[in-house]
Amino acid sequence: MQIFQRMVIGICPSSHCQKRGVAPAYGRTLTRWISIAPALLLLTLMLSPVQAGGPVVSQLAEHGKLKGLTLAKAIPGFAGDAYVTGFTKSANRLIMTFHIPAPGLYDAMIRYSSPGPKGFVMAINGSQYSSMFPTSPNHFSNFDAGLVELKTGKNVVSIGRGWGYFSIDSLTFIPAQSPPPPMRPSARLSDPQATPQARSLMSHLVEVYGRRMLTGVYTRSDANYVHQVSGHSPSIIGGDLIDYSPTRLEHGSNPHHEVQKLIRDARDGYILTVSWHWNAPAELIDHSYVNAQGKTVQSHWWSGFYTKSTKFNLAKVLAHPHSKNYHLMISNIDAIAKQLEKFSRAGIPILWRPLHEASGGWFWWGAHGPGPFKQLWRLMYHRFTHHFHLHNLIWVYTTAGTATWYPGNKYVDIVGVDQYPTDTNDPLSNLWQTCRRHYPNKLIAMSEFGGVVNAKKAFHFGVYWDYEVSWSGRVRPHYENPGLLKKIYNQREVLTHAQTKNWLQN
Repeated sequence: MQIFQRMVIGICPSSHCQKRGVAPAYGRTLTRWISIAPALLLLTLMLSPVQAGGPVVSQLAEHGKLKGLTLAKAIPGFAGDAYVTGFTKSANRLIMTFHIPAPGLYDAMIRYSSPGPKGFVMAINGSQYSSMFPTSPNHFSNFDAGLVELKTGKNVVSIGRGWGYFSIDSLTFIPAQSPPPPMRPSARLSDPQATPQARSLMSHLVEVYGRRMLTGVYTRSDANYVHQVSGHSPSIIGGDLIDYSPTRLEHGSNPHHEVQKLIRDARDGYILTVSWHWNAPAELIDHSYVNAQGKTVQSHWWSGFYTKSTKFNLAKVLAHPHSKNYHLMISNIDAIAKQLEKFSRAGIPILWRPLHEASGGWFWWGAHGPGPFKQLWRLMYHRFTHHFHLHNLIWVYTTAGTATWYPGNKYVDIVGVDQYPTDTNDPLSNLWQTCRRHYPNKLIAMSEFGGVVNAKKAFHFGVYWDYEVSWSGRVRPHYENPGLLKKIYNQREVLTHAQTKNWLQN
């Protein structure tokens, strides 16, 4: 009850609040805020303890500076005289100024409405925080955007679109403490017959969870670059079995001895994370066409892992196990199993990350919803584990922060997330909190990242990825500031190749 009273006082705009030394809100009356106070209280109690004596600071969006935005009243339930809308262009911004009496971490609570899941970017004093609003089409809801850092005095806050559009009613900052490190989950793997090497690797990963973070890259050239700049090499190197997909081999693709190269990397002490951009087993589209929205789509056989480049209907195929396409699908799985057998024979454990980013729908294995995806995941798991006896795999499921697509604890060892924030220094506090809530008994890792995770800053925000793997191409470590890259790889919180190279031998 005392916390509730402090919250109500913290948003009270009257002179009575100022006499108590509490920062005033920018709303008009307490009655306009009382409707959101219970929701804020609940989120506060669940996610971030309020510091003793710390004031809650709030502001209605309508009182901010509008850049390309408008005021509206069509959606009911807004707290002030109007809400802000029109986030249709990347340049459109809501800019607010908050005067903060004490520096530190704060929970950012945004009251919003959105017709569907929509990304947004919040900038505070030059630092950017990316997240995504859930669906709330016909009313306003409270969204916990995670922890942010505010300074004493003037703080300039802006909110703009990441993708999609939405409406904003208010923004509230609640003083918070950094969440403690997560409890370590069991190191027991989902496969009861897991190899000693796989069990040992998992034990090491669990042992450092919440204390240190492993670093990783997806190519050996990126590993060499990191060493050149920082003097250290990453712990993890990634690979992809994409060109072992039968429909790519049929078109003349060349895997370039990817498996042999990865085995050599493992012999050099690198931990391996392996993905499979699975070119659809059949019905590839190798020409341009006009889609249902009237847009021309350029499609090619080599992009057959994308939904737009195949007519392969997973739900239909799984419903007809005697069909030609079903047998083609199984033969594709078996072809990859034969490549994975090479790692097994060499005694090399793998962080195996198949069927990633399914919930996005842009890959064909996620195009027909969570049901068929989960069925395919379990089919692959049983095929690899029980038919091919691949007991060297540590199964990494890639989530988008929702439990709807989760195949189940019996089929998953580690939960990973793939993120490409606008600011690579964004600690992604909201995403971390969401993952911890949905998967409390699993290791959480950054399985793909557009840049290099700043471990020290992430830990400060209570974000403890077990490991991070920087993606390649235009977002690889080459595009990170060299000074920051060197600083990150020399942080005490980071584990590098020199510290983990013996993990595969124990």
